[in-house]
Formats: sequence, structure tokens, C-alpha cells
Amino acid sequence: MNMATMLLYVLLFALVNALAVAAVLVYRLFFHPLAKIPGPFFARCSTLWQNWCYWRGTWHDDILRVHEKYGPVVRISHAEVSFVDAEALKRVYGHNNPCKKVHRYLRFADSRRHGITHGKRKSAMVRFLSKTLRDIPFFVVVQPKHTQ
Repeated sequence: MNMATMLLYVLLFALVNALAVAAVLVYRLFFHPLAKIPGPFFARCSTLWQNWCYWRGTWHDDILRVHEKYGPVVRISHAEVSFVDAEALKRVYGHNNPCKKVHRYLRFADSRRHGITHGKRKSAMVRFLSKTLRDIPFFVVVQPKHTQ
């Protein structure tokens, strides 16, 4: 394999990857179910904006600033939405809501789907805690009352 063929393969690989990234960006910006929800550009495309805010340690300030700029419902990632609206809160978390929860949310909400009953979970915790707590020495710290 000569150098020209190798360069051609590298350029072809780069072109295919660039087209794949461009297709994902176009989908997330224009055709994704959350595409109509406003938010920062990088937040609508990827998790870069969210990770940058986490890394700087300004996540809470940035969320407040974004809600002030874009309104009560904001897209904070390509697949996440933040809202500060009471009606939206009732719709998402209330009874008889039309919103579907993701699988990892349901794992905590209803463990019967995974074959774990409350009794099994409780007996496992009791066995663990009774064995663990038996071996821990307990100390009582008493702070004297200050008299005036």
C-alpha cells in the first residue's frame, strides 16, 4: 500500500465521520422531538454545554440564566428538558399524566416489574445491617451544657 492510497483512506474515513456528525447535528437541531424547545445552541446539539457548566461549577447559575433568557421550558441537552412551570410539573409528575417515564426511572418507582418485592428487599437489608451494625463499636459523644 503506497502513501497516496493510505492518504485517500484517511481522507475517506474523515469525510464519512464528518457526514455522520453533520447528520446527527441536523437531526438534533431540526427533526428531534425536542427540536422546538428553545435553549443554547450547544445544549440543543450535544451534552457539551451541560458538561462545560458542570466543569466550571456554575451549573445552577447557568440554568437560572438560561431560564431567564428562554422562558420556563428550556432544552439543556440534546435529550433533556428543564422546566420551572407549575403546570408542566403537574403534567410530568402528577397522577394520570400522559408522559412516559424512562426505564431507569421506573426501576425505582416500581420494583415489582423486576421481580423484587418489598419483603425480599427488606429481608436483605435487615440481614446486611444486623451483621454490619453488630461489629461497629458505638460511641456516645455528649456535649456539656453551658451554664450562664
